Amino acid sequence: MLVHHGVSLTRVVLVHSGTIRLTTSGKQRRAATHEALAVSDGITCTWHPDADGMNAFAGPRADAVAALAARRGRFAPADLDSFVRRWMAAALKLDPADVSDGITWADFGLSSNMATEFAEDLEVATGTPFRAELLFERTTLGALLDHLERDLVR
Repeated sequence: MLVHHGVSLTRVVLVHSGTIRLTTSGKQRRAATHEALAVSDGITCTWHPDADGMNAFAGPRADAVAALAARRGRFAPADLDSFVRRWMAAALKLDPADVSDGITWADFGLSSNMATEFAEDLEVATGTPFRAELLFERTTLGALLDHLERDLVR
């Protein structure tokens, strides 16, 4: 549809709610948008078409997926730990060091939608199917990592 109207898309940026200031002046709003995009803290995910015309994503969760996918077939426990901490930290807006072993996902505020997204990203990164219910069966970081290590570390 965009091509039909002569518009080319170079990127789409998803930002956290409240990142872009709403004003009555379009010029102020555009300037505020450019300022917000210059600070990566407000950016959730960036999409752009890559050179091959495929979709390319960037952002903390996508970075965690890419890092784990690069180790596919030769996962170490530290790879899984890093992936889970980085992914959860990005989704829950925490520092990865704050994703600790003894706190349940429910106490962190993990929703069923987040659990589904986690399972999908884990499947993409590992090439192994995972159910979203896994996070509700393995309710802490330690329990989840034990399960993942049994399934993925060879």
